[in-house]
Amino acid sequence: MSKKLIAVNKKAIALANALDKACDAMNAFSSACRDADLPFKGADDSRILLLQDMVEYANYLRAVHEKQGGGA
Repeated sequence: MSKKLIAVNKKAIALANALDKACDAMNAFSSACRDADLPFKGADDSRILLLQDMVEYANYLRAVHEKQGGGA
């Protein structure tokens, strides 16, 4: 495996880790919104959709790039 591909894999795993932290922050924000009685629109609320997308992409990055040697 080339050095450039190894670098891509490592950056992908770093991004997945950053997305995990962003998901934690998004969950905290959503909790604060609920505590403040701010309404949620339901399943199509952007806070819910963004969180789902971040989780899905982090999982995708790990599935593809950890197999290729990007793990820490």
